[in-house]
Parts: sequence; C-alpha cells; structure tokens
Amino acid sequence: MLRLAQTLPYVRLVDLLTGVGAGDGARAAVRAVVGEDLQRLFLGPQWSPRTRLEHLSELSRTAAIAPLPARERDTVTSELARLALRILWSEGLLGDVMALEAAPSQVASRLLELAASDLLPDGPAYFIIMKRARTLLQRHDVQAEVAADDALRHRLQDQLARAELRLDVVSL
Repeated sequence: MLRLAQTLPYVRLVDLLTGVGAGDGARAAVRAVVGEDLQRLFLGPQWSPRTRLEHLSELSRTAAIAPLPARERDTVTSELARLALRILWSEGLLGDVMALEAAPSQVASRLLELAASDLLPDGPAYFIIMKRARTLLQRHDVQAEVAADDALRHRLQDQLARAELRLDVVSL
C-alpha cells in the first residue's frame, strides 16, 4: 500500500506548490488538486486521522512558502484548514458538544481540550481549532457565564494555557 505522501494528488500538489509543476495555468491546477482529489484522499478511511492531519500540516507548511501570489497561498491554506476540520468532524473528534444546542462555553472547552491534546499536530487543524475557541471565549454570553462561574473560569484558563503552551513547545 502506498504511503499518503506517495499518492498522486499529494505529490502533484507538492510539485505545484514548490514550483516544479509551475507553468501556464498553475493556479487553476492548484485549485483543482486542492479540490476533489485531495478531499477524497484526506477524507477517505485509508489512513488514521493523525496521519492525515500530519500530512495536512506538512502541506500547509509547504503552501506557506510556495511561490504563489499571496491570495492563492491564502486560498490553499484555507482549503487545507477546512479539510483538517472536516477530518476532525467526520472522525467524531470534536465530540458531542459540537451539536447546535451545545452551550458556547462547552464548545470552547472541548476545542481547547482537543488543541492541548497530542491528537492535533501543529498546522491547520490546530490553528483553526484555537481560532474558533478564542472566538467563542470572546463572546459576551460566554464571558458572562465565565465571570459567574469560578470553576468554569479556572478550567477554561487552564485549558487555554495548556493549549498555548503546546504551541510554544511546538515552535521551539
């Protein structure tokens, strides 16, 4: 069985991002590869969620330095982040609290717990989870709930600190 990084869509995207496959229509080719082929590859059951997320992180790092216009780089990294979120969702890794009726503070707590865990490699999955958690923590209703509940405030502060510490360790 092929390793994920040896599959045609993965190799083709890396070639396009590094300029090996550049030429006329390279931008359209990048969009096409990031589209359906990569989604089928990363959302399929052939590899573990951790493996798929690690490879998405590697693609994200490659895309960040790709010789593409900034707008195209942003498009690629956004698509990779969306794929990471879809992997987390499809594998049930976001948990039951992600239901529409869940309290925003519960969702933020689950996201921070996930960000602090070993499950997420650094990269698009980690950053999109942290961004969403921070956004939820800034909501007025969440801030009011946290201000009224000392145990919740301490738990969220601890989870946020562990998640941010993990980022500091990863970046060293």
